[in-house]
Amino acid sequence: MDSRHSDNLRLIDALRDSARSEDWERVAQLATTLCQNPAPVNPQEAAEYLDRLRPALVVARVSRAHTKAFLQRLNAAAAFQKPSDPLFPSQDFSKSPDF
Repeated sequence: MDSRHSDNLRLIDALRDSARSEDWERVAQLATTLCQNPAPVNPQEAAEYLDRLRPALVVARVSRAHTKAFLQRLNAAAAFQKPSDPLFPSQDFSKSPDF
């Protein structure tokens, strides 16, 4: 096995692990490095490369989707609890008439 190939496999594994831990800066760095490295030309190495890359990309997509869904729920909760909601204006009791 070529050392460049084994380096690519380590990069793919690190990319998968970083995506699982939601370290998106690291994922971006690893993806950039991986893109700059030449793809394997040996058919066996290319097959192994793709067999590792596909699941790593799925993990990254799923993890990113979970992060997006969490942020959407967080934004919805913040909007629900926001006191200056135009549908439910807060009452300023200092300006209420005395009865």
